[in-house]
Amino acid sequence: MIFPWDVRRKSCPHCQSEAHVIPVLYGSLSRRAEKEVKAGKVHYGGSVVSLDRDQWYCTLHHQAFGGVSEALDEQVAAANAD
Repeated sequence: MIFPWDVRRKSCPHCQSEAHVIPVLYGSLSRRAEKEVKAGKVHYGGSVVSLDRDQWYCTLHHQAFGGVSEALDEQVAAANAD
């Protein structure tokens, strides 16, 4: 399955691990996508697709993360650290 987001896996902000991180899927689900969600390969984020959607989900901490605003916050923090 091909996902329309950055394919680089992120680590969970709580445990810093990538082991329990899966991609988040938005929009109407096809039968195949429903199977992927039920199998725990992706997390369903809902039918509404917004610009600031989270891209990743930690199955251990039940936390979605990796949205656009989070990425911008990281860039601003890195720029201010210089």
